[in-house]
Amino acid sequence: YSQVAKDREMSPEDKEAVRTGVLSARQTVDLFAAAADNNHPMSQYVYGIMFTRGIGVAQDGAEAVKWLGKAAAHNLAIAHYALGVIYRDGTTGLNEVTPDKALAARHFARAFALGYKPAGDALKLLEFEAPRNVE
Repeated sequence: YSQVAKDREMSPEDKEAVRTGVLSARQTVDLFAAAADNNHPMSQYVYGIMFTRGIGVAQDGAEAVKWLGKAAAHNLAIAHYALGVIYRDGTTGLNEVTPDKALAARHFARAFALGYKPAGDALKLLEFEAPRNVE
């Protein structure tokens, strides 16, 4: 392939990104997806957060837990913390995650053990938190 042939194959979005040096939202999602698929822990964390909040992808609790779990398997403290938050609060959107205080505590404790100090505070608050839904 010559450079001219490669340029002709680029989408208008890709050409704009080359011209400006700025990725589109779709390109950003694709980049994180590819890096996460290639076992990059911080990209797995970011991709999981994207699914947690519905940023560039459909909000999906199961996908969030899947990607955050992969990052946590690399002992990424912030991923354990994010899983703790998901299990503490639950998620909305597709494949909702229901709160599970025991799993939240496990992930907060792991994040704290890995040096993420806010996880210690979250763990303490979890122990003294009043029930959210009293019927």
